[in-house]
Amino acid sequence: MATEGGFTAAARQLNIGQPTVSSHVGNLEGYFGVELFHRAGRRIQLTEIGRKLYDITHDLFGHEQEAIACLKARQNRPLISEFFALAKRISGEQRD
Repeated sequence: MATEGGFTAAARQLNIGQPTVSSHVGNLEGYFGVELFHRAGRRIQLTEIGRKLYDITHDLFGHEQEAIACLKARQNRPLISEFFALAKRISGEQRD
């Protein structure tokens, strides 16, 4: 939503329904008692806390394909050390 500019565009990108996106965002906001987006009609804009959360989490999604490839390469032959090496690399990038 932060990069797509709205719940509908984000839902389209994720191949899910807009009500599902809205519901998940609402649940997250309700659980933590925060407002992640300023809503103006169909347009949304990140709040200050929404921007902070985006900055913390956006790099995590870039590693999804790398993590999947690692897991597929070791299917039925788990190598926990590779998982920990990947996690250490990701956490090290977060601090830079």
